[in-house]
Amino acid sequence: MELCDQASLHPPASRSLIPLFIYGTLVEANVGIAMGSGTDVARESADVILIGSDLSKLVETLRIARRCRGIIMQNFIGTLVVDSIGVGMAAFGLLNPLLAAFIHVTSELAFILNSTRLLPRSSKIGQ
Repeated sequence: MELCDQASLHPPASRSLIPLFIYGTLVEANVGIAMGSGTDVARESADVILIGSDLSKLVETLRIARRCRGIIMQNFIGTLVVDSIGVGMAAFGLLNPLLAAFIHVTSELAFILNSTRLLPRSSKIGQ
């Protein structure tokens, strides 16, 4: 029986996603996913708990998570760009404090409105 190092057994977490569906057993994985009907131990140790027993909800959960991450990155990069330009302009005396505050508040409002794209859309208004 040959011995091998631990790194060769497990690929780097940044390159692959190894999901584990937990039904009472605890095994090493990158992401633990428990069903709502699973044991209490499985639900406590899981990273994601699917309410009910429908595995197709996992696909929807991953889609929402990826969309959320994309919008967060848009807001983060946008904030860095706007603030960097503002600091540079203020350093050279091209931007007075009142205008800088207005630009900052306006850009933050734009990023908050960008985040509202994550809110669920209902087909019927008022319900």
